[in-house]
Amino acid sequence: MSALSAAVAVAHVVLLDGGSAELEAELRASGLSVCSAPCEAAAMVRCTPDSACTTRIPGMQPHELPSATRDQRVKLAESVRGWLLERVAPLPKAADSSEQPSTVFETALTLSGIWQGGSPGISIGGRASWFAFRKIGFTVEGAVPLTSATVSATEGESSLRSWMFGWGLTLRWLDETLRLHTTFGMMAASVLVRGTAFAPYSSGSDSMWAALPFARLDSGANLGRHLFVPLSVTFGVGLPSTQITFADRPVAHWATPLVRLEAGTGYRW
Repeated sequence: MSALSAAVAVAHVVLLDGGSAELEAELRASGLSVCSAPCEAAAMVRCTPDSACTTRIPGMQPHELPSATRDQRVKLAESVRGWLLERVAPLPKAADSSEQPSTVFETALTLSGIWQGGSPGISIGGRASWFAFRKIGFTVEGAVPLTSATVSATEGESSLRSWMFGWGLTLRWLDETLRLHTTFGMMAASVLVRGTAFAPYSSGSDSMWAALPFARLDSGANLGRHLFVPLSVTFGVGLPSTQITFADRPVAHWATPLVRLEAGTGYRW
């Protein structure tokens, strides 16, 4: 053992060159484990035939104390023990699997800019992830529009709003102070297009349902055990490919591709 566990105040001391049984007994009585050379130890006590002993602790100068009497042996043992407690680095605490939750559940609320054809719109989104395994989880999510994306042309302009709901498989690559997750999944999107035409054209509206396979890179930071801040970028492609037309003239494609930038706040259990 090369370090001391301060929690239980036990360390190995090796006695060299004439360590007496009395000194060994005092060291053991002070809570130290004594072994004979050669062995790994946090400290060494080297004794000479005249009962003077020198302690050697890694990183410290040797310290000499006589140990002829019982009181002096007790003093030596207590000194060694005190030096170990103060100077020798504690053993790293082994991870206690009982303290780590078998599953993690987290939710997030985000605000996003979304490019789906034309100028960007703003959406508010929410998601919930359940990690039954350490690195793999299942995510459900959705987004509702706050503002419309706009497509403009000489014939007029159209506003696009998309309501999305879907699920995905999330992989946790890093989840310490910094986060790095990736999610691959599928969304269903309800798209509403409202057109405002310039004369001599007529205004109109249309709606449709579409599939939206997507991939998301989720970074950010964990603020303690429960709170976190997600920063995400999502890429998707609308299926089937859908054109936005003015007077039978294609002016844009919906979600070819779709790009969404998100920031928000989250909580985990």
